Amino acid sequence: KAGNKSNQAYALNSLGIIYKEKGDYLNALDYFIKADKLFEEKNNLEGRTLTTLNLGRVYELQNLFDKALSHYSLALSLSEKSKNKKNSAVVLNHLGSFYYSTNDKKKALEYFTLYLESGQELNNIDQIMEGLNNVAVIYQQLGQFDEALANFNQYLLYSRQNNDKHSQVIAYHNIALVYQDQKNIIKSINYLDSSIALATKIRDFEDLIDIYDSYTEIFTKANNY
Repeated sequence: KAGNKSNQAYALNSLGIIYKEKGDYLNALDYFIKADKLFEEKNNLEGRTLTTLNLGRVYELQNLFDKALSHYSLALSLSEKSKNKKNSAVVLNHLGSFYYSTNDKKKALEYFTLYLESGQELNNIDQIMEGLNNVAVIYQQLGQFDEALANFNQYLLYSRQNNDKHSQVIAYHNIALVYQDQKNIIKSINYLDSSIALATKIRDFEDLIDIYDSYTEIFTKANNY
């Protein structure tokens, strides 16, 4: 019976996800709450981390930000109590995204930095790269360009080590945009050229469109400097 209750809770959580993806938030909340109660009965902290995180996501989608933050914070506490570092990382990333979407960039930076440090501790390369990119973007938006470049360059280094050409295209483009913000047109164009060359080589046409848009913007701004 204990096993059945746990299986039932995971099934309810899965149904909640399906309803969330359909935009049926009332049913999603209903299933997540039912799953959470079953997990709580079994003192299943890892299961409760999932349900409270999902509840937070639904509340955020409904613009109920106080409820969302309350559930994200609870999910982080539960993940820490269960000592599941992978779950903690997921919650940290959600908290970073939450604060970013609510335009609290300093708080977003705090949680994305914790997410990055978690990836380093877990030696999870994908998580490290995502963390570096997120941190760099916020530093750029805060006008802390040296920090932005340092993190984008680290992202570029990992993408080269993994022979991840698509990520290299993104890195070159992002670095170019930081130099553009610094009004360093020559360096910006150099990195855009590198991005275009590699994107063309790997037939990354979607990114090429964005890069050429950046080229146009840079030359337009250059005429005004």
